[in-house]
Amino acid sequence: MIKRKFLGQHFLNSKSIAEFIVNEAQISKTDVVFEIGTGLGMLTPLLCKKAQKVISVDADERLIKKAKFEFSTLHNLVLESGDGFKKKHDFTILFLIFLILGVKMLLNGWHRTLFLME
Repeated sequence: MIKRKFLGQHFLNSKSIAEFIVNEAQISKTDVVFEIGTGLGMLTPLLCKKAQKVISVDADERLIKKAKFEFSTLHNLVLESGDGFKKKHDFTILFLIFLILGVKMLLNGWHRTLFLME
């Protein structure tokens, strides 16, 4: 897969690092994870194993099509193309793949002002 610079693509390709990141996030079965940057999908199935639901968004439609095929058996996964910062979803954990950062967030509405710039 060729990275497209204008989308700021960076791909995580280490399974051991992906497992470490997901384990450190302390995701529970009650969490809804919002993953910005599906990428090659290294984190996505690991997140699905831990969370109640995973919403994964990528600006690259090709990556979403690939993920829909590859992860078609993951029933707690929602895949969307577009700008994740403009999507309207409630979540408890935010994963920004380009920062490799899992941030526990409360559903008190304050995140909407940060991520829904219309």
